[in-house]
Amino acid sequence: MRRKIGEKRVAESTGIGCCGRGDPASHRTVTRRVHRFSVPNAMCVVLLALATVARAGTFTVDIERTDGGTVVIPGESVEYVIRGTLSNEDANLGLALFLYNLQVASAGLSPINLQLAVTQDHPDGDMNLFDVLLGGYSGDYNGTPIGDELHQCGGAQNTIQNDPGAPPFLPFPFGAVVQSVAHGAGAIFHEGTLTPPIDAAPGQYTFQIVPGSLIGNQINSFDGVSYLVAPTVPVIGAALTFQFGCSGNQDCGAGQTCDVVTGLCSGVPIPTVSEWGVVVMSLLLLSAGTIVFSPRRANASA
Repeated sequence: MRRKIGEKRVAESTGIGCCGRGDPASHRTVTRRVHRFSVPNAMCVVLLALATVARAGTFTVDIERTDGGTVVIPGESVEYVIRGTLSNEDANLGLALFLYNLQVASAGLSPINLQLAVTQDHPDGDMNLFDVLLGGYSGDYNGTPIGDELHQCGGAQNTIQNDPGAPPFLPFPFGAVVQSVAHGAGAIFHEGTLTPPIDAAPGQYTFQIVPGSLIGNQINSFDGVSYLVAPTVPVIGAALTFQFGCSGNQDCGAGQTCDVVTGLCSGVPIPTVSEWGVVVMSLLLLSAGTIVFSPRRANASA
């Protein structure tokens, strides 16, 4: 009788004889399937997985406000940058891919549509190589509007080393690959402006990366021919929280009052002079005094 690979012929008792002993007549030869498990191969898989995890860098992305302050009066904007850092620099060659979704979260307030409120782009430099228009691979580097959110902001480098001039003639990606992206002080992925609609409800809002949406891949190695890419450990860092609309007179200019219902400041602000303005005015007064007194000293000597 033919047996499949992995099967084994064994004898087993199919009955109980007198006094509980196996009855020889009841013995028969049967075929059982024996599952073979290669211990060396399994160990290789486990060790490879552990090595990949050990090399994975922590990929942290923060949203930072760059214009100072925490209050945004209706009609004003928030300036920001989105920065990412990749750790474990000795075990990787920098970032290969990153993606995240953006949203404005608020407790019980009307949402802010980021398609209308946000204008953002990447700075020139390494980020050009993640933008599909400049050599990288992305859907829309600045995000695709989905509801009130922006999805899949970011892109990837040409680690597959696609050549548009060679079969299968894919038009993108087509750029070179730069290493050490997001090492050290990190890389700025986006810089932009968030302008809440003037009729948004006053209150506290948080501009953030949607939980669970951050993805990052790192370059593990390059042998001169191909790049080995592996996942990072993504960590959503700081978000940008701001107060929209004034919450008191302290948020308005000198001489203005705050309407806490609308979040608007009313009244004509009292003009103020900056520190440099005071310095310039002092110099002008000193110069005027010199001009006035100099002729008198000249007349006295005559």
